[in-house]
Amino acid sequence: MTSNEIGTPVLAGGVSYYFDNGWGADLGIGYNTCTLSATAGYDFLQNGFQFGVGALASPACFYID
Repeated sequence: MTSNEIGTPVLAGGVSYYFDNGWGADLGIGYNTCTLSATAGYDFLQNGFQFGVGALASPACFYID
């Protein structure tokens, strides 16, 4: 990912291994919220679209006033 800042669009790239189908290499776009990061991209080796969601644990999200 190009950034881990909250409220930021990002570019993402990665390599995956599929036990039944070998390797994959993907590029995608996404967005970071306070608690989640979501991406959508295309895997060029597997010739398919993929989506991902992950958790973010930013200290700024847990700030208590």
